[in-house]
Amino acid sequence: MKRLDVGDPDVFNKWRSLYYELTHEENIQFGYDMEAKYPHQASFDVKPFQKMFDRVGADRISVVEIGGWKGELAKQIFSSHGGMIHSWFNIDMCKAATEKTVDMTGIPYSVRFPDSFDWFKHRRDQPFDVCVSAHTLEHLTGKDVLTLLDWMNLIPVVMLEIPISEEGQSWDGYEGTHILEFGWKRIREEMEKRHYNATKITDWAYCFERWR
Repeated sequence: MKRLDVGDPDVFNKWRSLYYELTHEENIQFGYDMEAKYPHQASFDVKPFQKMFDRVGADRISVVEIGGWKGELAKQIFSSHGGMIHSWFNIDMCKAATEKTVDMTGIPYSVRFPDSFDWFKHRRDQPFDVCVSAHTLEHLTGKDVLTLLDWMNLIPVVMLEIPISEEGQSWDGYEGTHILEFGWKRIREEMEKRHYNATKITDWAYCFERWR
């Protein structure tokens, strides 16, 4: 019997309570069930990301995206800034979404579904010029976000869009898989520890540039 049923009105609170207990196989199945019920989950404001790429201004950059779903953000950025991007690598934790990537014909885009849901605990073995993530980190606990920030560390530019408050929040009763408990203040502090300067783009988006 599945521990998570997307038809259960309390499924998201149950997901939060089982966050550290779910097996890799259970997470995969839950992803399939969620994608089937909610196929249109791409959520981002493309303008902050376009501003960030304007700010970078370099050619032939490599990009890694965390939680790019079906590639919708990448597709839009390639439409406006494709000439400067050498490669775009999306890591997404929903296998059902990665199997339904939008048409990327002629675009240097690749996608990977990790072999574990704590994949970011392993050292990054590939250099990137830019890391982007839109509406993804709120689906991780603070403990896992800190580990993910370590995984991102040393990437020169990091652009994050996260629908969180300044001081933090509770997601109890929220109808979605949001769980991150701390807010932007903690994110900025942690990025500063890793030698990044923060530039606020919107209430939900910050660009971080590494200064050494």
